[in-house]
Amino acid sequence: MQLYRLYILNSRNGRIAHERHFVAKDDATAIWIAEGIRHSRAMELWHGGSKIHAWEALSLRVARSATPPEESIQIIQTIVN
Repeated sequence: MQLYRLYILNSRNGRIAHERHFVAKDDATAIWIAEGIRHSRAMELWHGGSKIHAWEALSLRVARSATPPEESIQIIQTIVN
């Protein structure tokens, strides 16, 4: 088992906001574990002095800006009325 560090970064300055340590048998397993800890902020996974993987910040605007097709709105209005 090897020690990994997951850094959750501050979106304003890119510095480390939170740090999580965990053990995993290899890099692929460590990435899988980090995916389960996924945060909306950017993250970096490190093992020793090597960066294993990086995640960009998730955009919350994408989910909010999605609008249903006009047909869906009409169907919902028909069911409600």
